[in-house]
Amino acid sequence: LVKLSNTLIKLSNPSAEALVRRDITSAIALQVDLKALRGTGTANQPRGIASTASINTVTVADPDGGTLDWDDLIDMEYKLAEDNALKGKLGYVIHPSLRRKLLKQKIAQFSTDTGGSYVVSPITETVFQTWLGYPYKMTTQIPITLTKGNGTALTEVYFGNWEELIIGQWGGMEIALATETSDAFEKDQTWVRILQELDIAVRHPASFCLINDAASA
Repeated sequence: LVKLSNTLIKLSNPSAEALVRRDITSAIALQVDLKALRGTGTANQPRGIASTASINTVTVADPDGGTLDWDDLIDMEYKLAEDNALKGKLGYVIHPSLRRKLLKQKIAQFSTDTGGSYVVSPITETVFQTWLGYPYKMTTQIPITLTKGNGTALTEVYFGNWEELIIGQWGGMEIALATETSDAFEKDQTWVRILQELDIAVRHPASFCLINDAASA
């Protein structure tokens, strides 16, 4: 719900109302992303992947979390293969910080090599995609401040068949304008309200795998 001055609406170019509509629509889309990944299933929140029982998990080999390596990603893929779930719209969802960290990984070329060479080389989107083996998307909806033991600044990695994440929507997005609600008439305002009713469910938990202890920096 956003309250706009009618004077602003009259004077604005582009339309302030249109800008507000786009901003609210974007905010709703971000909330859908967040709840699909991390919704708790309580307090009217949909239950997201991370809170769904029986999904596959992989832990970084460190009691305090640690650096994600390519072996961990292979293990995520294997978890789905074990459950005959390695099919469909497979892909990763990661925080941008994790992409940066993977691209900066280096390996020594000889015993006294202190600099090393990039694992992903040349550092291009095409090569990175080839290394991952599957498509990926980035979102800052994933936290980078998780903790485990003494570890901090940890983040999540999602891998799965995204066809098995169901987002059900009742009707379309409802946009309503009001100029006489509450004190809007007195203050010469227009109130813009946008509603979207939906729910989220993981149809097949074994189709997803989660890492939640990967170092983000």
